[in-house]
Amino acid sequence: MNIQCNECKHNFEMKFPPDVAGKKVKFKCKNKSCNSNIEIRVPKSGSIDKSTILTSTKHKEIISARIELVPNQLTGQMRFVLKEGTMTIGRKSENRKADIQLITDDSDISRIHCSIRTFKDPLGTLSFVLKDLKSKNGVFLNEEKLADSEELFLIDGDAIRLGNTTFLFITEHKS
Repeated sequence: MNIQCNECKHNFEMKFPPDVAGKKVKFKCKNKSCNSNIEIRVPKSGSIDKSTILTSTKHKEIISARIELVPNQLTGQMRFVLKEGTMTIGRKSENRKADIQLITDDSDISRIHCSIRTFKDPLGTLSFVLKDLKSKNGVFLNEEKLADSEELFLIDGDAIRLGNTTFLFITEHKS
């Protein structure tokens, strides 16, 4: 896969093992005078080819993240700050309570639909992992369906869809 650093515009080739397809990876620009941190999600195996160029942005320390619902006919606008640990997301219910309870008429959202795990990685950077909790109608990340119990790292600007409801994943960075 061909990579282009957004800072210095240096192009270089990287090879990734098949087990990182769909996952977030961090590495440094191969240009020794730049050495910027690059963070990308490796495309799923079928979409990697020689012409793929991924543009990165300079790594800024993430201090917090949230998910924001995109309002639709079934769900109003909502915003939820993600806390360290695992937070479950689902439709509001008296019987089975998710950590983040969505007040919605979207019956395609399970009461416990998915989770987002927030943790500090070995480099001390906040990381966020989305997981489908065997929901009836699935979880879609940027319109690509996750497999049951599949976990994928989230990156700023990702769109998460549960049923007919879409969230945007938004990170706040240290200035």
